[in-house]
Amino acid sequence: MDGFAPHKGLSVSDSLTAEKIEAIGIEYLYLLTSQLDSQQAFYEEQTVMLQANIAKLSSHKTLLDALHSLREADRDTLQQMVYEVDLLKLDKSQSLNARQDAEGYKIEDIQ
Repeated sequence: MDGFAPHKGLSVSDSLTAEKIEAIGIEYLYLLTSQLDSQQAFYEEQTVMLQANIAKLSSHKTLLDALHSLREADRDTLQQMVYEVDLLKLDKSQSLNARQDAEGYKIEDIQ
């Protein structure tokens, strides 16, 4: 054999070196694959958590929008009620003044 591996055309030491390099390459590939799998699992978990947070924020936004609409409706109702009270005050004041004029006196005159 002359110190050569006949099937590869390399010497025995070259063949052992090639096997060691191949083993190191395989181990390195395994470590990289393992690390990438871990990173993939981590980022997939992060994605799930972010999607859950997005869903929660979306429901909060929907709730806030509904509350905003209710607040606007309440504000409009309050403005309408204030307007109606002002009209009633004006009507009452005019009615009282007309009655006082008809009776010929004013409240200030009584005092």
